[in-house]
Amino acid sequence: MKTFKNNLPGRPQTGWLWLVLMIAVGLLPQTGAAVGTWAKITNFPYSSPSHMLLLTDGTVMVQNYEGTAWYGLKPDGQGHYLNGQWSTLTSMESPRLFYSSDVLQNGEVFVAGGEDPQFSTNSPATNFGNTNAEVFNPLANGGSGSWRYVNPPTSLFDPSSDGFSDSDSILLADGKVLITPVSGDGGNECLIFNPNNSTWEATDPSLVWQDEATWIKLPDDSILTIDTRYPGANSTTAERYIPSLGKWVKEHDTPCSTDGLGDETGAGFMLADGRAFFLLGSGHTLFYKPTGNTNAGAWEQGPDMPLLNTSQYPASPVALSTNNGVVTYNNYLQLTTEDAPAAMLPSGKVLCEISRDAAHMPVWFYEFDPSAKEFIPAPSPNNVTAGSYYNVKGDNSDSTSMLDLPDGTVLYNDSETLYIYTPDSTPALAGGQPVINSVNFNADGSLHLSGTVFNGISQGVSYGDDCQMDSNYPLVRFTDSSGNVTYGRTYNWSSTGVQTGGKIVTTECTVPAGVLDSQAAYSLQVVANGNASAPVTFYGPVWVNFNYYSFFGFYFGTFPNPYDTLALGVGDVDAGGTIAIDASTQPSASHETMTISKPMTIVSINGPSTIGH
Repeated sequence: MKTFKNNLPGRPQTGWLWLVLMIAVGLLPQTGAAVGTWAKITNFPYSSPSHMLLLTDGTVMVQNYEGTAWYGLKPDGQGHYLNGQWSTLTSMESPRLFYSSDVLQNGEVFVAGGEDPQFSTNSPATNFGNTNAEVFNPLANGGSGSWRYVNPPTSLFDPSSDGFSDSDSILLADGKVLITPVSGDGGNECLIFNPNNSTWEATDPSLVWQDEATWIKLPDDSILTIDTRYPGANSTTAERYIPSLGKWVKEHDTPCSTDGLGDETGAGFMLADGRAFFLLGSGHTLFYKPTGNTNAGAWEQGPDMPLLNTSQYPASPVALSTNNGVVTYNNYLQLTTEDAPAAMLPSGKVLCEISRDAAHMPVWFYEFDPSAKEFIPAPSPNNVTAGSYYNVKGDNSDSTSMLDLPDGTVLYNDSETLYIYTPDSTPALAGGQPVINSVNFNADGSLHLSGTVFNGISQGVSYGDDCQMDSNYPLVRFTDSSGNVTYGRTYNWSSTGVQTGGKIVTTECTVPAGVLDSQAAYSLQVVANGNASAPVTFYGPVWVNFNYYSFFGFYFGTFPNPYDTLALGVGDVDAGGTIAIDASTQPSASHETMTISKPMTIVSINGPSTIGH
């Protein structure tokens, strides 16, 4: 057990001073503090939801707890998820629990390992964890997807001594995955997976064992972490991975202890003000100011998490005692985050799940306001009262997770049920709002979008330790004049970073079939972690196919029934609209000559086209 020292020495004992202190640290609801509301998903047709990921077409993947089964949740017609549509996805090859997971630049999903010994390919007594990795292709099998093994070679990763046990992972700037196996060979070895050719390579080992650690991606694409108390380190040791060097470098030690009874460091985020923020297993918080280069940054201790009056709430299964490493002051207990999710809201606040000790239950929900440096009590999923506790149904906070959704809400699971957290009406941060500079058709009918802030402020959601659910990539939303919403599928984003500022970033995007076959005007937005850009007008194209012939004379300018001349397309397209020439049949040529007197875009899809010769 780990004993930590609270940074509030000499706590006063008199009642009125305790009341002042409770208000100061955020235990009691603040008058006028705005928080969100919960709603239960009523149409969840499965049982035991677990790990969740956001695909680049707006679909949510939800794993069955400890198993191989996955389910898909698509938003409803207005782009919301409370009453979305469920489907069954293809099961992955190996069951896994507490493992690495990343959405790749091509839109696929990478997973590796699993902490639970029952899923180990070795003896459970050694607890090396799961030793394999898989990639999910969401486009295969008519949209239900397919899985394939991408295991590292035994020359780099020996299954008899190595294992991906609750391992951290993150996308690097070049789209490769950095992963630390944790178990075997000292526990600090690091590997890199290349999604382009499914190959593996070794990189610089971390300075200290990365078990139960949290990784934060900084704006310079380096990776910040605080090491837990394993051989060669203590709970104030920090380091940073520099991708351009392929090296880990030592950071300044933290000014306070970071891990709690379970050696957990808690969730971590980049904040809008350019600082990193850690919620710690010790009940403390930390701010970190990066330098933007290889020099060490500066630490600052933040406000402690709220205190719990244990006489007012039921005790967790672990009884209080004087030697279990928990600090109590006259029945007040320091709340902590150990294996508990947190999610950044579009406003820049952080929705936190906080528990009372190493038992990780019951849990409370707070919104942390970085500008005010305070924890604001939020309601629990089953109680509208701010500051109410919640007994996690499945187990404890370990089995819960959160996910930022593109409509600005947060999806939460307690391993039995799913809930939606809708933030209050606080405006989304302007600094996290994507800006669209241009939208152009590619030769294959997809779109090429360019602009700024396509990756958002932070990675979106953090769990601390394993279960990565990063969503710092652009989604593209199409809304018609009736408010009906569909998402394209983005891929090949030029950046995997955060807080990219004025840097021009790009993404490719498939156009949904209903949009591609429509000539209507759509509102197009880029969304990053629930923060949407200002809309731009996008016109579904008027289709022309010089080789098309309709026996019945049906020429409507749609993809199934295109016009057969450019003149018909020009006459039908709105000013500022697009004519798409389907050149899939070659040669695609027209000898027409005409004067075009209104602005429009003419693109040739699936091949070249010749006009006027």
